[in-house]
Order: sequence, then C-alpha cells, then structure tokens
Amino acid sequence: MKVVNVYLKNGRFVNNDFLQLIKVLVAEMIPGLVPGVGYTLKTICGDEFWNELTPGEQKQAGWCMKHLVLTGDLPLTIADSLHEYPVYYKLK
Repeated sequence: MKVVNVYLKNGRFVNNDFLQLIKVLVAEMIPGLVPGVGYTLKTICGDEFWNELTPGEQKQAGWCMKHLVLTGDLPLTIADSLHEYPVYYKLK
C-alpha cells in the first residue's frame, strides 16, 4: 500500500489517511457542539480517541484540524483565546 502525504497550510506534511480520519471524526462530532462555545480538538475528539494517540500524533492531529478549518473543510472557525495553545474552535 502506498503512503500518500498531504501538504498542510502550516508547511508540514501528514499522512492523508490520518488527515481524513481527523476530518471524519470531527465532522461526526459537530452536531453535538454548542454554538458560541470554544472547544479544543481533544474535547471534540473525546478522551478515548485522544488518549490512544502518541504525543506526536496529537500534535499532527492539531495540524490537521487547523488545516481543515482554514481550508473550509469543516464548518468551524478558530475561536479567540488568551493563549496560542491549545487552539480553540467554534461553530461558524
């Protein structure tokens, strides 16, 4: 099986299958999000999924999420917060 990498908005590459996994998982969780509330990716994905990832995979998941939001592939926007990290997302 050939590994296909995708170039992200932050200049990094990730495996396309991983990018698609994050996209599908987050899309499935969107109906349960409350408008106007900011969520971290960890909160959106849930502890069960998040805790299965290595720290490196968690970082890559964050890159994927930000890319998917910036490209309009998910109906979310980056929410204002006091600190740069963790990044918070909210419904558009």
